[in-house]
Amino acid sequence: MQNKIRFNILAMISAVLILCGICEPAHQILIEKYTQKNIGVDVSSYQGKIDWHTLAEQIDFAYIKATEGKSYIDECYYYNAENALKENIKVGAYHFFSFGSSGAEQGENFVKTLRGFDFSLAPCIDVELYGEYKKNPRSVESVKKDFDDLVLLLQNSLGQKPIVYTTPVTYFKYKDIFKGCDLWIRDVYFYPFYADFSIWQYSDKGKIDGYKGQEEYMDLDCMK
Repeated sequence: MQNKIRFNILAMISAVLILCGICEPAHQILIEKYTQKNIGVDVSSYQGKIDWHTLAEQIDFAYIKATEGKSYIDECYYYNAENALKENIKVGAYHFFSFGSSGAEQGENFVKTLRGFDFSLAPCIDVELYGEYKKNPRSVESVKKDFDDLVLLLQNSLGQKPIVYTTPVTYFKYKDIFKGCDLWIRDVYFYPFYADFSIWQYSDKGKIDGYKGQEEYMDLDCMK
């Protein structure tokens, strides 16, 4: 408990330093302290068909994009899922939440792609404000209905409660609907001391051997 308190104090001090303009040193201190183990990546078709044997030598876990909305399936999902599961790392799949589709339809699409794969990590729902919803986000009440329907379908079909990946802006907008789910916070500027998270995406500029996709970089994550 004392170590956790000291670490949270360090995080808040570092956040103040960042706000004062001492951004990179403060952030780097926390990255170096926190990312000693349980390092992972999250990938999609932007990273292409990955050489998982090479990549797995450098990481502990990976999340692979499976679906988006009510019908889209990531074009590299099946290849990446099949080959990642051959390696000695933890693997999970994620669904990009659409604000334009019902939760039930999205859940059916996601569950369908998970069948036949023995993932060791809980399924993930990626909730981010995008496109027109950045300026005109849906109300908390309307999103809660779709989100709850999606979570319930996943629990009934898979027997697991999903983890929620989100950004700071989206978290503060919809944090009340995420209650009860573990959190995965993307924050490449601050240590996310403002949330009780399980995974932190601390960088979107990772350079790791094993992939040659259209996206030059790979997201880097650490797990508590």
